[in-house]
Amino acid sequence: QGFSGTESKYNKLTSLVGDQHDHKTWLEKLRSGLQTLEENAEAVTLDLISGLGHGAALHFPDMPWAKWKYTNAHNETIERENLPDFINAADMACKVVQAFCAGVLDFEGQPGLPSPAKVDLIKLLESNQDHDEKKRFEVVCSSVAAGAISGLHEPVPPYIPKGVGSWKALGTGITSEDDGDERPAWTPAFEESDYRKFHDAVKEHRFVVIQEILPAHGVRLA
Repeated sequence: QGFSGTESKYNKLTSLVGDQHDHKTWLEKLRSGLQTLEENAEAVTLDLISGLGHGAALHFPDMPWAKWKYTNAHNETIERENLPDFINAADMACKVVQAFCAGVLDFEGQPGLPSPAKVDLIKLLESNQDHDEKKRFEVVCSSVAAGAISGLHEPVPPYIPKGVGSWKALGTGITSEDDGDERPAWTPAFEESDYRKFHDAVKEHRFVVIQEILPAHGVRLA
């Protein structure tokens, strides 16, 4: 939120403060994370790191509890509080699922998260403050399984990105945990697989955004 996937001064940060660290501390963290550095590393500034997306903001947009602020290349200071945005996103995601289950298109008219569940989710997200997203996810999974969110008391299915048990393996027969050289073999099961349906949905979503939604708002991507 607040960043875009196009070259823009709004994406370039000249100052970044948050999570009990000042701009200089985060700049040093960013420098140390780069694979290669110029000898005159002191000349590297956040506005030169990334003009696309929120790369220069490090992982601040991804931390649910974070309160932070930055100055962009337009010399505008933006203050952000992530938790309300995360809760609104979770509520809208719940509405979409509810609409799907009801077989209707009007997801905005769905009830969304019940108030007790929303309160519990706020407590969970603002207290789960590990900077390692995998560790944060483990806490979420254990909390859900323990019934920490009202109305939800069940294990979260494990996510398997590639390899045995993954959507890719079930849909294509490829069990390698990296890209590898194994070629997929088409089977009738592929047509009904989650793997195919997911990628078809992604391609359709991308087409609608690029060819319909953005042009309607005066943005055309080459």
